[in-house]
Amino acid sequence: MFLTFSTPHQDLVARVVSVSHGFYRHVGIISDRLIDGELAVISFSQETNGFLEERISAFSRGRHIKNEGYLGKLNPYQAVANARRLKGLPYSLKNFNCEHFVRVIHGVKKESPQLQFWGAIAGVAGAIALFG
Repeated sequence: MFLTFSTPHQDLVARVVSVSHGFYRHVGIISDRLIDGELAVISFSQETNGFLEERISAFSRGRHIKNEGYLGKLNPYQAVANARRLKGLPYSLKNFNCEHFVRVIHGVKKESPQLQFWGAIAGVAGAIALFG
């Protein structure tokens, strides 16, 4: 069940939200807009090769939505404006994925902790295979 809002939702704007896709979590931010009376999420998706603004129910696809909090110290509306300025930038798993996106628009260090984690796992597996 998804909550719909017919009034402003300023306290949620630019909060980072995520949903599990098995081996990774897809992240986005709560938009300052509603779509058909429902909260909207802005994310950066491989499926659309970049920027996507959609209803929260479409973002979650029935999965549990986790509130990841607020990154950085920028005004929430500035973070949303930063996100919209990145429309047209292509998606890249290695160089600019959904995690890079939410960090850049919040004005914090561009990184992808999940990518770093899986890279470390691959490195350990490779070392075991080579020296094990």
